Amino acid sequence: MKRNIFFITLFLSIFLNFTFVHSEECDLEFEIGENFSNVTNMLGEPDIDGNIELLELDILDENLNHGFVITKFEHWCPDHHPKETEIRIYSLGGETVLGYKLLSSNSISNIKDKESFLFYYIQDNFAEEAKEVFDTKWLGNITWEKNEKNYYYSKILKFGSLITEELIITNNEYKKYW
Repeated sequence: MKRNIFFITLFLSIFLNFTFVHSEECDLEFEIGENFSNVTNMLGEPDIDGNIELLELDILDENLNHGFVITKFEHWCPDHHPKETEIRIYSLGGETVLGYKLLSSNSISNIKDKESFLFYYIQDNFAEEAKEVFDTKWLGNITWEKNEKNYYYSKILKFGSLITEELIITNNEYKKYW
């Protein structure tokens, strides 16, 4: 009997260890507040003209005075979703990393596709802090703080068919620039 209990316990512990899903936030390999030249060494210099054009298209964006470098989520986080999300790493005067902005736009018809939407990444990594986003029909804004970082997330529906998401990640020192 003891032998059976031992094998059952052993089997369950092995099974649970290999099936336990643990999500981990994507690491961008640089920190908020560090020198922006570390980012440009990895990703290249900002495309100033291209950035101005992008910002002029979004009349709500007030970050016209900040430079940023653009990359794709899939390049930095190949094991995470959503892969098509754009990452903008912002600087203050080209010297300091202010934070990151993750941007995503997808058709509402693909709402069940976990590889497309940013809110699934949030659900996997910030389940306790952002419970509101668990409902696929939820639209709005939410903020939270975790590990000395501030998170600002918005999900809106445009034209009745396009879901646009934005996640800003910064810290207490630089949040005033957003």
